[in-house]
Formats: sequence, structure tokens, C-alpha cells
Amino acid sequence: MTETRVESWTFYWLTGQREVLPGATAVDALNRAGYGAGALRALDFFAEGDHDGWAWNPDTRHWGKADDRA
Repeated sequence: MTETRVESWTFYWLTGQREVLPGATAVDALNRAGYGAGALRALDFFAEGDHDGWAWNPDTRHWGKADDRA
């Protein structure tokens, strides 16, 4: 029997929300959380693992490197 390794994925949404979800793949993580294909329109980008290197700028409504917040 093959063991499925569960990873974590960080999703960055166009609303400025950051969400970490478990899953073997990014698609698996979104499916486990109950997101459908329509949610992809609200997704900006994602990264493998639990990342906190990005910050939401509410003025420009864009994500940027966390050290560029100043």
C-alpha cells in the first residue's frame, strides 16, 4: 500500500486573505476545503508549504514581498 503524504499549501486570494490548507497537491487542498472550480477566479497565487513572505497592500490591492511593506 502506498502512503499519501499530506502537504500544506498557502493560498493568496485577491481579497487580501492568506489561507493555509492541507493536501497532497494544491488541487487536493482546495477540494478538501470545499472550494469549487469557480474559486480559481478569486485566487491570486499559491505556494507549497506554510509561507508568510507576502503582504497585502490594501491601497494597491496587490500582494508584495513582506519586506517591501514599508
